[in-house]
Amino acid sequence: MDISEMPVRARPDGLHKICGDLKGQTATQEELTEDSIGDSEFVAEHLRYGKLLGFIQQGSSEYSLTERGVSLAYERGVAGSTEPFFLDGLLEDHLYAEFSEYLGDEERPDPNEITESEVLRVIRLNYELNGVEEPDLQSGVRTYFLTLDAAGLGEYKLATANTEHRIVFRDDITIEDLADGDADSLRRPGAREVADPSEIFHDGFDEQLLTRISPQFRYGLFQDAVGTAYTVLEDRIRDKGNFSNEDHGQDLMSKAFDGDSGPLAMGNASAEKEGFKLLYMGAYMSLRNPPSHRILDDMNKQQAQDAISMVNFLLTLVENQK
Repeated sequence: MDISEMPVRARPDGLHKICGDLKGQTATQEELTEDSIGDSEFVAEHLRYGKLLGFIQQGSSEYSLTERGVSLAYERGVAGSTEPFFLDGLLEDHLYAEFSEYLGDEERPDPNEITESEVLRVIRLNYELNGVEEPDLQSGVRTYFLTLDAAGLGEYKLATANTEHRIVFRDDITIEDLADGDADSLRRPGAREVADPSEIFHDGFDEQLLTRISPQFRYGLFQDAVGTAYTVLEDRIRDKGNFSNEDHGQDLMSKAFDGDSGPLAMGNASAEKEGFKLLYMGAYMSLRNPPSHRILDDMNKQQAQDAISMVNFLLTLVENQK
């Protein structure tokens, strides 16, 4: 890869901001610049950084979030919970993976750290600089270090009077481990669980529901995924029953499935119709956010799977109405 494509002056927290700006929409670079106080360089570098790590994708002229980018956008900031996103991006990106391979082949005084000068030497020996100036090379190396830090692999240390910029790896890994590219061995013990929704929710699952919950479910944002599932249910019921956006929550369920006047009422006997109405109202009121109702302190993967499957069942009933 051309070293001129290396992101410079980009930071994980800046990428989080750009992902937040792109959440739920597509936008051009110019539109994003307007949302970022007119800082066109900031936007350009973080778009390049986001594309490199698989958070952002580009169409003909507009940018949008990938599944990974959506997951980051829903986080409050860059923290331990976002480490899997950056780790996956590091391992998938060819440029950063090459850095790790070259560095893994070198001998160094301290195998538990990499200095800025070591990475700069690797770049000069293995890449055509193509006019990239020294300050940009240094900035690019520091972006690489910040990404390693954001992935939970070590701590980025700023230069002092006696030391240079460097990354100090966790005690349980080395640069050789990073060069091997085994995500399971690199992930911090106790890090957020990563789950593949396609392996859990199989054929016949509601397509829109699976698309909407996948980014959050994949990276262990299980409570958020359940909340999104119930948003899908609300949207579907509003659409099928011709309700307005002002109708929502349990009141929407009550109106939609009312045995006398509800456009989505199910069943034949009045008791059966009442049962279906209470089923939808009860599911929404009790399962949309269990921790807030003191049912659960937090939601694990199995509990989220059960709750989302319940939403899928409710969607199926609505879709199969005659």
